[in-house]
Amino acid sequence: MTILSAKTCDIRSVHAVLKSIGFAKLAVLQIRDAGLQFTVQSGQEVTAKGYIPRTFFDEYAFKSSEGAVQMEISISSLIETMNIYGNATTTVTNANFTCSEKGEQDVPTVLKLNYQGYGYPLALDIIAPPTILPDDSMWSPQTTVELKTNEYDIASDGALELPFDDESVQMKVIMQSQWLSDALAALETQTDVVTLSSPADTSANAPALRLSAISETGALEFDFPESEQLALRDDGPIDSIVRSVEGVVCERYRAAHILHASKAIAASHKTSLRINSIGMLSLQMMVIDAHGKQTFIDFVLRPLENDDIDML
Repeated sequence: MTILSAKTCDIRSVHAVLKSIGFAKLAVLQIRDAGLQFTVQSGQEVTAKGYIPRTFFDEYAFKSSEGAVQMEISISSLIETMNIYGNATTTVTNANFTCSEKGEQDVPTVLKLNYQGYGYPLALDIIAPPTILPDDSMWSPQTTVELKTNEYDIASDGALELPFDDESVQMKVIMQSQWLSDALAALETQTDVVTLSSPADTSANAPALRLSAISETGALEFDFPESEQLALRDDGPIDSIVRSVEGVVCERYRAAHILHASKAIAASHKTSLRINSIGMLSLQMMVIDAHGKQTFIDFVLRPLENDDIDML
């Protein structure tokens, strides 16, 4: 019995989500009727989830007596395979094409997925845009790849996620992703620690959110922006700010872990940033693809303790 059969006429949307969380070699893939969920983890410090809803596919069929089927798969191999023709990341000017269109220069690569069940590989059919041969006939290069899957059992392998207590959120900021992306792009490779803070101060010069970092060559500090009043302007970086505590909210994180989320932030339109009472950081990025379809990418990061900082 075929558990999953799916097809998209534009491989870019799926590839973009996977690339945003591709900082680890392996991922747990969960297949459900609602779509696909990929989860990756770096030790017990960072967890990321990429959601590919069934609306991202032109055809999607899930058949199983279970509500969800999950397996371990090499996400690095999956990302590399999907870009085998080198155009999974290209920009396409025609976002309203259909699978039946032929001979258009801006028709992207087609992706087909097939999964037969536990013990079987995940099969990918990747069909490149058609080319016109000298005799005016059409030809589309096609590659079929089977990626090995391994059974993943939560009971024995453990839950692949970091817990985040939604009830103890001290600060929540929803902001335009481009501003945060620009700040992260300015961090130097030698940066070890990134500090996120919010002073809960309504004075004119108080930042709504501050990102600061210290490296061997100096210090960086980004305020978003100089006051809450400016932050909430229609053209400002911040859409909304909610605090549940008085005083300063300030937590430190390993820079390398923050930068794991940089691709997802750069690919997204808006970012929700939350810090709870034990310093756990939740980042949720809203991604809208070339066809106006929406999905989310989630990161959870553990804060640095004083002992961790002393060891850096």
